[in-house]
Amino acid sequence: MTSRERTLAILLLGLIALGGGGVLGYFFVYAPLEEKRAAAKKLEDEASDLDSKAAAVMAARQRIAAVKRQSLPPDVNQAKAQYKLLLEQLLRDAKLTDHKIPDMRILDSRAPATPELVIASPAAPAGSALPAAAGAPTLAAPKAQKKPAYSRLEFKVEVKRADIWQVVDFLKAFYSVDLLHQITFLNITRDNKPTEARNGLDVHLTIEAIILDKADPRKTLLPPDPVPAAVLASAGRDYSFLAWKDMFYGVLPPPNVTPLTLGRIDSVTLGRDEKPAEVKVRLTGEGAAVAKVVATASGKLLPEGELKFDPKTNTIAIPGTGTEETPDGATSTISVVATTTDGVTVKRSFDVSIAKKPVEPEPAKPKADIASAIRLVILSGNSDGGLKAVIYDAANPFKYEVTTSGKRVEVRRYWQATGKTWKKDLDYDHPTGVLAFADDFSATKRTFQVVAFEGDAVVVSESGRPDPPKTEAPRRPGGSRPGAPKQGPGEPLAAVAGSLATAVPAPTLYRWALGKSLGELGRLSPDEAKAILKRVAADGPVVNATASADK
Repeated sequence: MTSRERTLAILLLGLIALGGGGVLGYFFVYAPLEEKRAAAKKLEDEASDLDSKAAAVMAARQRIAAVKRQSLPPDVNQAKAQYKLLLEQLLRDAKLTDHKIPDMRILDSRAPATPELVIASPAAPAGSALPAAAGAPTLAAPKAQKKPAYSRLEFKVEVKRADIWQVVDFLKAFYSVDLLHQITFLNITRDNKPTEARNGLDVHLTIEAIILDKADPRKTLLPPDPVPAAVLASAGRDYSFLAWKDMFYGVLPPPNVTPLTLGRIDSVTLGRDEKPAEVKVRLTGEGAAVAKVVATASGKLLPEGELKFDPKTNTIAIPGTGTEETPDGATSTISVVATTTDGVTVKRSFDVSIAKKPVEPEPAKPKADIASAIRLVILSGNSDGGLKAVIYDAANPFKYEVTTSGKRVEVRRYWQATGKTWKKDLDYDHPTGVLAFADDFSATKRTFQVVAFEGDAVVVSESGRPDPPKTEAPRRPGGSRPGAPKQGPGEPLAAVAGSLATAVPAPTLYRWALGKSLGELGRLSPDEAKAILKRVAADGPVVNATASADK
């Protein structure tokens, strides 16, 4: 054998050995490993599937607990009695008074059995390649003759003479109850004409309520702990459209709704004593009872920002910020905004100002004394034998006529209607013989009793005269009688009223000479006064001057 042949033979033997080793390795090493890997993958998939199912079951526990909470009590008799009372309450709340609820019955249909959640033991299951995970949950098939998952209670309700509003109110209230129940049959018929009253509906209902297996026993029908539950009647829905679009009697006319109105608010003036104020807000119309009111201040008088509003009394509290130092021009504007729950907004505004500082009144100017303008200008006899004296008041102007008739003295006052016409002043109302000087513009206020006529003078008596004030020089105002002030009431002299002989303590007698003014009266001595009074009492008001002096 040559060297070449020997080399080829060695290569051939090596290839045969390598191929045989590969075949052996595939069948005895690689194939078993692949089988093991596939088995492990299958077991992992099965374990993952079981974990997913267990996780889903664990996650459903909360939903199962919520549903069990909504179940009727497990005691059938208790559930029957309490649920019937609930239906009657819902019917009364909807004002469905003519109703009837026959006896309840338990439906015979077979409910599905409740599956059980089984926790596997830590030991590996027989025939498995890998051990089971410790405590892994598994679902066990239901056993034969297992108790049903729930029981159904059926109630029938019959209602007479209902209207669509009452039906809608009942359905909304029914589906707002936190229980496992439903209406499986609803039949509404009308037993009158569409043009007649809208309360002729007959309603027939079939209701099913559920008692879950293994529901927690309780003494009340409704769950003890109210939580947000999945109920059919949503709070955000408006079920009134079912009634407005009444399919039995026709669409209802739209309601007469009064829009929200915010009444006028008057301006407020704060005092300077720091006392707060309250402003009433008058809201009327739809949504007024639940409207939110916000009052905001702006300006220099009040602090800017939101003010306190009392919804119970509908008043805005205005803080008392006014003091003596607050400027007169300080003001604030209050903006009032009222908003309903539907978003309707109305606005008003009013002003708040500070009271003006009190102004010290100017002292009254002294009034003029017109005594020098009042003069005795005429003293003469009458045709009836009496005497007559004329006193002229140039400041008003007035004219006084004093006349005697027997022992009686009369005084009349005249006002100047025109240049030559004088008219009797009907406002001059004093007792007999009283001569009174008074007006609204001067300081001259004097009242006398005419005592006697004495030669070329008139004797008058004055009681309690005050000291004359210091006044400016007299002046004669213009104008005629209709524009002049009325004569004020004088104080008549009680010393000689009615009877000249009657006297009061401390009278003062004056002699008013012809041509003299009121400011130039001559005061008589007590002896002269006594003698004149005595002579007047005996002879009347005409006194002889010489006789008086002798007395």
